[in-house]
Amino acid sequence: MTPTVDVLLATFNGARFLPEQLESLERQTHSDWRLIVRDDGSTDRSVAIVNAFAERHRERVQVLFDNRGRLGSCGNFAALLEASDAPYFMFCDQDDWWLPHKIADLLSTLRAVAARRGAETPLLVHSDLILVDNELRVLHRSFWRYSRLLDPAAVRRPGRVMIQNYVTGCASIGNAALRRAALPIPAEARVHDWWVALVAAILGEIAEHKVPTMLYRQHSGNEIGAKPAHLLDTIGRLIRTRGAAIREVRLSVEKSQDQAAAFAKAHKPALGAEAERILLEFSSLRDSGFWRRKSFLFRSHLWPDYWLHSAAFALLL
Repeated sequence: MTPTVDVLLATFNGARFLPEQLESLERQTHSDWRLIVRDDGSTDRSVAIVNAFAERHRERVQVLFDNRGRLGSCGNFAALLEASDAPYFMFCDQDDWWLPHKIADLLSTLRAVAARRGAETPLLVHSDLILVDNELRVLHRSFWRYSRLLDPAAVRRPGRVMIQNYVTGCASIGNAALRRAALPIPAEARVHDWWVALVAAILGEIAEHKVPTMLYRQHSGNEIGAKPAHLLDTIGRLIRTRGAAIREVRLSVEKSQDQAAAFAKAHKPALGAEAERILLEFSSLRDSGFWRRKSFLFRSHLWPDYWLHSAAFALLL
C-alpha cells in the first residue's frame, strides 16, 4: 500500500550524523511514511547504517541500487524524486534532526493550501529551521531571521525565487503535482530544491509554515549551510576573500540565468506571457547593456526582500 509521504534521503559519507537523523524519523508523530534512500558512493559506514535501519523497518524503507554511479547532490535527489510515487514527498538531508511533529505539521499546512488551490496544482510548503551545532546545541532559533533570505511578511511575486532561492529543501513538503511538473530535473538546475521551488512558484504556489520543524546542523561538511546576513559580516567576508566573493556572486547569477532559460524551455506550454517574458529576459541579460540589466529588476519587481541582498544583486547583475 502506497504511504502518504515519501521521505527522500540522499546519503554520501554521512555516517557521523546519519544515525541521529534516522532516529528522528522514528520519532515522527505521523507514522504513514516511507523512506527512500540512495547512497552516492560513500566510503564510510553510511550504507551499513542505512541497511541496518532498513532491516529494522522492512515495511517502510526502500534502498535504491541503480548502478548510475556518482550523481552529485542534485542528481542524487533527482533520482530519489523519480522513484517517489506517494501523494506527498519530503527531501531529507543526512545530518539534521527532525522535530517529532515535522511531517504532521507540514502535511497539515499543505493540505490546507490544496483545499484552496486544488490537488492538481503544484504546491510546496516550507518551514523555518533552528540552527544548531555539531552537538545539536542551539545557535539561533530562526534560520529565516539569521540569514534574512525570507521575510514571511513580504509579498512575493512568482518570479522572485528565480533570482534567489529562499526555500530550504530539507524543511519542505511537496505534492504529487509538483513532483510531476518538476521532473526531469535538468542539468542546468542550480540545486534540486531551487528547481522544485521555481516550479512551485511559477506554476503553482509556495506557502510558509512559520514554526520551525527541524534542527539544521551547521558543520564543516555543509554543502551550502547558513550564513549571517548582517552588514558587518558581509563587509568582513568581502575583505577576507577580496574579489573572490564578487566573482562567486556573478557566477551564481549566470548559473541562475541558465536555470531560467532551461525552465522556460521545459515549461513553455504552461507559462503565461508575463512569466515567459521575465524568464527569457532574465536569462539573456548577460548580453544586455548596463541600464537594461538594472531596469529589469525594477520593472519586474524581482529584488530580494532584504535590502543588503537587494543592493548586492542590483550592483552585480
